[in-house]
Amino acid sequence: MVQAVSSNSMPPNERAKTGILAGNYGEARQSTFSARATGCPTRLVRTKNYYFWGPHISMREFASNCSLTLAADLNLTPLLTGDCRLYTPSPARRVAMNRFALALLVLVSTLLNAQSPNKNPNKSEPPILGPHRARGVPKPATTNSNDLLYHGGPILPTASVQAIFWGSSWGTSPGDKITGMNVFYESEGGTPYAATVNEYTDSTGHQVSSSLTYAGYIVDTTSSPKHPSTSQVLGEVCRRISNPQTNGYYPVYIDHPRKGNYCAYHSWGSCGGVEVQFGFFWKLDGDAGCDPQSTVSGESQGLQALANVSGHELSETRSDPHGDAWYASNGEENADECAWTFGGAYVSFNSSTYPKWKIQGNWSNEANDGTSPNGPGYTTPQNGFGVSGTGCVDGTNKKGPYTQ
Repeated sequence: MVQAVSSNSMPPNERAKTGILAGNYGEARQSTFSARATGCPTRLVRTKNYYFWGPHISMREFASNCSLTLAADLNLTPLLTGDCRLYTPSPARRVAMNRFALALLVLVSTLLNAQSPNKNPNKSEPPILGPHRARGVPKPATTNSNDLLYHGGPILPTASVQAIFWGSSWGTSPGDKITGMNVFYESEGGTPYAATVNEYTDSTGHQVSSSLTYAGYIVDTTSSPKHPSTSQVLGEVCRRISNPQTNGYYPVYIDHPRKGNYCAYHSWGSCGGVEVQFGFFWKLDGDAGCDPQSTVSGESQGLQALANVSGHELSETRSDPHGDAWYASNGEENADECAWTFGGAYVSFNSSTYPKWKIQGNWSNEANDGTSPNGPGYTTPQNGFGVSGTGCVDGTNKKGPYTQ
């Protein structure tokens, strides 16, 4: 398989119609890196919801090159017709390919790190990281444990947050969402919920802390795209944030309903040479697929939905800001592991205005492995995929190791 798709003698018109069908997140990551490093002329086609993660090519993009019929849900196995070719390696070749890719990763990443300060593998478009899948979208399978593994990248020991509300309707009919999210970010720092991310460290000994500072919000009433690319979202951040910070996290909320099977994501890029982190959020009013079904009073459904996914993306940004720090063998980050599972009716924040939010927990290796002084987290169901565990903690109902 590797010989066939990496041969430089393959005509250009055939390359566009040839793909590598990766079987899982880990294989997709390794195959992507191997293809780039070896000059493989074909492109990786990602199955399940891994196509969110990167800019290479999705099933839908691959389909545009030839006569290809897809199942209605891209998370299902595609139905292939026409003149496209998808190569799926045999089990023995998958093992050999993954071993080769891992060895190559160590060598080439060392060279890249020494040569360039930009470690983003996609130079043209920021990646989509930690997409909060909508209800009913299956999580990717994992083969052994849900525990997160460290991959050598940076974390955010502290984070400075400034929110951006982008779209014409934010100036005329914001409802309670701007004021609510303003309080949300003002009052998350130092909470037991924020402490659920604090066990994660980097190779230099730095550790995530509950220290979150909030610089307020910006309302931009210019029209926002209905389905902006990651570079467009980053461009909005760079236009509106006058003094970007390397530990800055800039969540961008647009006023258009969801397109696709995710509710939000986080990413990173550069503004004027300063590396920054950002998030992206749809308008989730009336969106059953992104509704936490909160029973907390005094909050609109749209605000409740934004708060849940906002907690998710900020938690992932703190432990895996560039997509190369803490994630599990199936590619999921700490909040992905606990998506749509809740420890209780609400978690507590430091606010008298909005003191309660229904937010799903974050994964704790220590809670799952039995080393947390506060005991295990709540059990996550398999839902037909992966391995269940007791690592989800929310700080209020299941405390986690760093919640006092």
